[in-house]
Amino acid sequence: MRLSAPWMEQIDERILERLVKGDCDSWELSLDLTGAVSQSRVHARLEVLADAELVEPYERQVTVNRSATYWTLTTWGQQYLDGDVDPDLDVPEPSPRPSYATRPGWWARF
Repeated sequence: MRLSAPWMEQIDERILERLVKGDCDSWELSLDLTGAVSQSRVHARLEVLADAELVEPYERQVTVNRSATYWTLTTWGQQYLDGDVDPDLDVPEPSPRPSYATRPGWWARF
């Protein structure tokens, strides 16, 4: 039996189950998942799953001039699907806001 964590969403498990079949990018995942799931939503959840070390990104050459980010299931991800890992023990931490997305101190009149 798989344990779920409060930070996990229903789509997370569907993503992990799809990655068992093979590596793919967020676009392929959004097409393979049933229901209305956008590529941006899948990519956002992949980032959360990567922070929890259940999936891992890598660059793959698609054409001569183009590469894409593909996602693969990690050992932790496989163990989660097997029911051997409690994902609540490894809570993903949100990444810090990049400097270009943060307002300077003078903006708030500090």
